[in-house]
Amino acid sequence: MLLLLLILYFVFLPRTVYAADVDITAFSPLTTDEWVQITNNTSERIILENWKFIDSSNTQKSLTGCIEAGKSRTFQTGTSWLNNDGDTISLVNSTGGNVASISYAKDLSIGIPAAGMAWYYNKDSLTWQEGASTNYVDNTCTMPTSAPTQATSPSPTQPTTTPTPTNTPKPTPAISIETFPSTASVMQSFAMRFTVSNLSPDTEYTFKAIGGLNDKESMETYNSGSWYGYRDAWDNHPKFKSGSDGKLTQSISMRVKDAQEAGEYKVQIRIKEIDKDSDIKYISIKSREPTATITPTSSHTPTPTPEDEEGDFFADQESDNPDLLASLDTVNDVDSYNDQILGAVATPTPTPAPKSFSSSVFPLVLMITGALLLITPLVITKIKGV
Repeated sequence: MLLLLLILYFVFLPRTVYAADVDITAFSPLTTDEWVQITNNTSERIILENWKFIDSSNTQKSLTGCIEAGKSRTFQTGTSWLNNDGDTISLVNSTGGNVASISYAKDLSIGIPAAGMAWYYNKDSLTWQEGASTNYVDNTCTMPTSAPTQATSPSPTQPTTTPTPTNTPKPTPAISIETFPSTASVMQSFAMRFTVSNLSPDTEYTFKAIGGLNDKESMETYNSGSWYGYRDAWDNHPKFKSGSDGKLTQSISMRVKDAQEAGEYKVQIRIKEIDKDSDIKYISIKSREPTATITPTSSHTPTPTPEDEEGDFFADQESDNPDLLASLDTVNDVDSYNDQILGAVATPTPTPAPKSFSSSVFPLVLMITGALLLITPLVITKIKGV
């Protein structure tokens, strides 16, 4: 009888999948009946029991029912739940993990919608666009029915029942961010170091970075020489194995994709196998810095100083070969060697300097003066005799 009940239970109750890829795809914060639309991007039905919306002031709105694979559901959140001048909507699953979040404000890329308008996410252009607040999608989803109760015939004797063992609840995995930078540039790689506890021992887990200004798709994760985005397959992202104590401490490298805007980015780490995200961390992203161009500097070739004197050249030859002069016996040998080394340059013959006027006339003046001294007495005697 017990076996029959178990068979009926698993036949009529589909397997529930708590997937991470559920997005907030539309919301209307200014209408009388505020609403939020979510979309199931997986291939299986998701039960929304114990899921909830949480705003920036931690006011919660519980969700019920289910959402079929690839479909969207819209939930009315009442009046005045969201702030007209800006707020944050977070989608939290049954384990407390932050599945998706979106912020809007006057100074953000997702601003305050106009009257009668709402924000819709365009998955083709990956951008948020304004549209009429009545254009939301709300697909129906039928909850699985419970297994029928089988009528039992009275038995004269009560069978002995085996007590059902009490399952000890497993602690919820906890993610702690240990190191994370406060600023970076677009396309600049940076690391986030984290510790995860309460995991299954010796089990492999897959991680990826998510986040952006107002989305989850602006981050890329590095693995095995390549960068992978939010929509790339999980198999491309880094995997780490927990220890025997169910604890794991690792770092992953991430960056903001090219052509993204500067601003305050929200960044998280998502773990596939346990459907859980880390706490949100904020990092200031700057615009990509241009690559500096280095202009080559022309080199200066020194001009050689000519040797003016023959003796300087020979002295250089002597310093290079100290045994050279020792083999030369005469000055003529030295001159001959210089002539050969210097390319047989002939030593110019000196031209005699012309005799000056004073050196050629002075003896003649002396001779004339002496003659005058000799003939002067004769002339005087001759004059007296007359």
